Amino acid sequence: MDAFFKKLGINPDDYAAFCRNYPKLSAWFSKISANISFSWVVGGAKIRREKGNILIIEKCHFREPIGEEGCIEMCKVPVEDYFTNRMNAPIKISPQPRVQGLGCKFCYGEGCLPKELEW
Repeated sequence: MDAFFKKLGINPDDYAAFCRNYPKLSAWFSKISANISFSWVVGGAKIRREKGNILIIEKCHFREPIGEEGCIEMCKVPVEDYFTNRMNAPIKISPQPRVQGLGCKFCYGEGCLPKELEW
C-alpha cells in the first residue's frame, strides 16, 4: 500500500501524521478519496452521508472472482490492518453476505458502530 501512496505523490509517513493529528478530517478525506481512486478496482460506490463516514460498494468487481473467503483474506484483513496500524486511520470493512450480493461497507474513523456495518 505504501507504493500506492507514493505513486500518487503522497509520502505515507506524512499521511500517517495527518491521520494522527486530524482524525475526523482524515476519516472524511479517506472516504472521499477511496470513492474516487478505488472505483477502477471495486466498481461503483456511493457515500452514505447521513451516518458518519460510511462508503458503500454496491458490487465489488475484485470480490466477484475470488469469493467471500478471498475477500476477507486478500482485502478486509490487510486493508484494515494497514490503515489502522500503519496510517493511524482506523477503518472497518463489512463484506455483504454472499446470498445478498457482492457489496461491501467501509466505515472510516473511530467509533464505527457494529450496527452501521450490518447489512
